[in-house]
Amino acid sequence: MTISKNDLNKYYTLFFLVAISFLLTIDNFSLQSAINSGLILSSEVTYPNQFTNVPVAHFNSWTSLHHLTLILIKLKINIFIISKILIYISTIFFSFGIFLLTFSITRSYTLGLALVCFLLVGKLNFGNLDYPALIYFEHTYGMFSFSTFTIFIGLLFNKNLRLAGFFLILLISVHIVIGTWVLFLLTLIYFCSTYIGKSKILEKKFIINFLKGFFFGLIPIVFSFLYHRKNIIAKGDFDIDNYNLYMNLWDTHRNVQDINYVYIFLTLVLVIFYFQIFKKLSKEKSFKKFLFFFIITHCFCSMFLYIMYKLVPNYFPEILVRGMIARVFLIHTHIGYPLIISFCYVLIKDNFYFKSKFYGSLGFVVLVVIFASILFVNKYINRDYVSNKNLYSKILYRVESFTKNLSNDLESDEKKFWNYVNKLDTDGYFVTTSTTSDPTLRFGKKPYLINTNYFDHIPYHPHTVDHVKIILEKIYNIKFDNPPIKYLSKIKDEWIIEVFENRSQSEWIVLGNKYNISGLIVPSNWKIDLINQISSDKYTLYKLK
Repeated sequence: MTISKNDLNKYYTLFFLVAISFLLTIDNFSLQSAINSGLILSSEVTYPNQFTNVPVAHFNSWTSLHHLTLILIKLKINIFIISKILIYISTIFFSFGIFLLTFSITRSYTLGLALVCFLLVGKLNFGNLDYPALIYFEHTYGMFSFSTFTIFIGLLFNKNLRLAGFFLILLISVHIVIGTWVLFLLTLIYFCSTYIGKSKILEKKFIINFLKGFFFGLIPIVFSFLYHRKNIIAKGDFDIDNYNLYMNLWDTHRNVQDINYVYIFLTLVLVIFYFQIFKKLSKEKSFKKFLFFFIITHCFCSMFLYIMYKLVPNYFPEILVRGMIARVFLIHTHIGYPLIISFCYVLIKDNFYFKSKFYGSLGFVVLVVIFASILFVNKYINRDYVSNKNLYSKILYRVESFTKNLSNDLESDEKKFWNYVNKLDTDGYFVTTSTTSDPTLRFGKKPYLINTNYFDHIPYHPHTVDHVKIILEKIYNIKFDNPPIKYLSKIKDEWIIEVFENRSQSEWIVLGNKYNISGLIVPSNWKIDLINQISSDKYTLYKLK
C-alpha cells in the first residue's frame, strides 16, 4: 500500500509538532501553581481551621485544572512530572492551534510549521496588558486559558467543529471568564445573523457537529463542577472597608493605569488585513464570513471594554471588575501574528504583481524576514534581564539548564531537608517567605499561613480579606492600609527580614500559641532568635511547637 504525499505531510507534521512541544516543555520547565491546588484538594496538605484564606482560594474556585492535578496526585505521580504534563499539554495546544490556524488560511504545511517555531521558540505575541500573556508560565490557569483558546480557534478555522465544540466547553472549565466570553460572542453572532440579518450564516450540519462536541465535553465537566460544589467551604462575613482597601491599594491587575497603545495598534492592523481578506470571500463561503464576524466582533468589543475600563473604571459593575473583564482583549495576543502573516501570504500570493510563483514566494519570504527581524530586535532591546555572559557561556548555560530540567527530583541536600519537614508531626501553620512558600507546600507538605508570592484571590473570595489583614499585620508586621509598594499583592523578603530577625524568641512563641503556628521556614542566611532548628544550604526550619 502506497502512502500519498498528503498523508506523508500529515504524519511529518504530527511528528514535528509533538517533538518540538516536548523539547519546548523541557526547555521552559517550571513547577506549576496548579500543583498547590491538587495537594490541598487531595488532603496531601491538611489545613487547620483558624484561617480560611488559603483553603478557600482552592476549594471555592472552580476550574477543571484543579481536578486534573488532584487525579494525578492521587495516582502518586511526582509533582515534577505533573508539571511537565501540564506544560506539555498546554504547549501541544499552542503548537497545534497555531499550525491549524495558519494552514486553514494558507494551505501551506511549511508556513504553518515555520510559524510554530517562530512564535513558540521566540515566545512572540502581541504583548501583555494588565495581565501577563506568557506562553510558558508557572501560573497554570492563565497559560491554559491562552493555549486552549488558541487550539479552539485553530480547530474552528480548520472546520474541525466537533473538536472545536469540545475545546470550547473545556475552555469554559479551564477559565470561566474567557470561555463565557467566547460562548457569548459565538451565540450573539449566530442569533444576530439568523434572526436580525435574516441570513443563514452557518449550515445546519456545522451547528450540529459543533454541539455534538460541546455536549460530549460537557459530561466530564459536569462531574468536575458537581465535585467542586460538594466541597465548597462556607462563606463568612467580612469587613467591606478591608475589601475596598485591598482593591484600592494592593490589587495588581485591576489598578494598571497605562494603556498599551502598541497592542491596540497591532489589533487594528489585524482587523485591516482581515477586511482585505473578507472582500475576497464569495457569497457561498458563509462559514468564513462567520469566522470573520467572530474575530472582528471580538476585537472591537474587547477593545471597547479595555479602553472604557481604563477611562471610567468606576462605572463598571462590581462583578465585571472582580472578573477582570478587560482581560478578554488579551486573548488574541497569541493568534494575532499567525493571522496577520497568513493574511499577508494570501494577499501576496493573489496579487497580480506576483503571477510568477517564484517572485510571489520571494516577496513573501523577504516580508517575513523583515517582520521577524524587527520583532526579535525589539524583544532583545526591551528584555527584562541583561546578561554579561559571552555567547559561549550563554549556550553552555542553556544546555546545562535543559539537562537539569530533565530531572524529576530535588538535589540531595534539599531532598533530605524537605523529607525531614514532611515527616514532622505538626498540626499548625508555617510562616514562610517568598522563597519558601511554594516548596513548603509542595515538598514539605506543610500548610503555609499565606502564599507570600501572591494573594490575589481576594477579589474572587472577598470573605477572606479579614484573615489576610490579620496575617499581614500581626505576623509580617505590614500595615494593611499602607503597603510598602502599592498594587503588589505579595510579600517581598526585603520587607520582612528585619522584622523577623529583630523579633525575640518569646515574641515568636506568643505568636505561635495565639495563631497556631508550628514553625518558620526561611532562607538559611536569615538569623532568627529561635534555637530549635534544622538547615540545608538554602533553607532553615525553626520549630515553635
